[in-house]
Amino acid sequence: MFDAVNVYAAALISLQRQYASMAGMGLLDKNLDALEQRLAAAREKGSCLICLGWGGGLTTKSAWLDTTNQDYRQILQQFAIYNRALATNLPFPKTRRIVFLDNRPATLPGWAELSIQG
Repeated sequence: MFDAVNVYAAALISLQRQYASMAGMGLLDKNLDALEQRLAAAREKGSCLICLGWGGGLTTKSAWLDTTNQDYRQILQQFAIYNRALATNLPFPKTRRIVFLDNRPATLPGWAELSIQG
């Protein structure tokens, strides 16, 4: 199960990295490198890295990472809260939270390592 969680975490980090790159958030992109290193270390230890809470936005709550999928978008367009966001043609979802350091977007909240001690 931890392997599946780590595969999802890697994909989520990659998606966040695309967003950071498109938005020109160099410091955030650099800190995503550190998060990828934490993920690699967690894999080696047999633990997993998960995104908890409100910080990850829709992708962490829905477990659906392919936000460009037209079927997915058609379903979401039926809900006013998402329809407005999709109509802007901006990267979707933009519901992630970003922690600012020195007035610069720097890191993502809510990541934790989970391990089971036997």
